[in-house]
Amino acid sequence: MGGEAEAPRRLELAVLVDFDETAAEQNVAELLLNRYGAAEWEKLRERFRQGDLTLQAYQEAAFRRVQATPEEMGQYAAKHGNLRAGFLDLLSYCTAHAIHLAIVTYGLDFYVRAVLERYGIEGSAPAFSVETRTGTAGLEFLYRYAKPGCVGWGNCKCRVLEGFRERVDRIIYVGDGRSDFCPASKSDMVFARGPLVGHCIQQGIDFQPFEDFAPVLAAVRSEAAVGR
Repeated sequence: MGGEAEAPRRLELAVLVDFDETAAEQNVAELLLNRYGAAEWEKLRERFRQGDLTLQAYQEAAFRRVQATPEEMGQYAAKHGNLRAGFLDLLSYCTAHAIHLAIVTYGLDFYVRAVLERYGIEGSAPAFSVETRTGTAGLEFLYRYAKPGCVGWGNCKCRVLEGFRERVDRIIYVGDGRSDFCPASKSDMVFARGPLVGHCIQQGIDFQPFEDFAPVLAAVRSEAAVGR
C-alpha cells in the first residue's frame, strides 16, 4: 500500500528592484545634487558617463562637495521623491504571499530610507544600498555588499542577487540603467526601461518593458500561481 503523495513544493520567488528611476520615478541622487551639489557635479557625471570615472568615484566626489547634512537631504528627498505607480501594490502582494522583494541600489541609504519612510514602508522590504555616515571629513561611504572584481561600482548588485539565488527558485529583476546590465543577465525574468532596454536587445536578453509596476505584479501573480 503506497504512502500519501507528497505535496508539491512551493515555488520560491524573489523580486529585486533598482531604486533610482525604477522603484522611484526620479533619480533621487540627482534631485539632491541639483539642489545641494557643487557647481561641478554635472561635469563629474559626464566623466562617469564617458568612462573616465567609476560610479563609486563619481558618487563619492559629488556628494563629498555637498554642505547639507544627510538629515536635510533626506527631508528634501522625502518631499520630492515619488515611488512609481504600482510599487506599493507589488509590495503588498509580495508581503501577503511570502515572496521576497528587495531594493538593490547603488544609491545612498539615507535618501532611499527617507522616500520609503514617506510612504510608511521603510523596513517592509530590505534595501541593499550604499551605507553612509558623517565623519570628521564629511560624508563617509560604507560598501557592505562589495565584491572583488566589482570595485568600480562600490556595492555589487550581482553579489546580492547571488545571495538570493541560494534561497529561491526564480528571480525577477526590475531595472533601468547601466548598473542593472549585469544582474539582468543573471535573472530569470527581466523588466526593463531606459538604457537597460537597449542592452537587453543587444545581448539577446528576454525582457518585458514597463513604465509602472502593473505588469510586474501580473508576472509575479502568474509565477506564484505556477508554484502552487
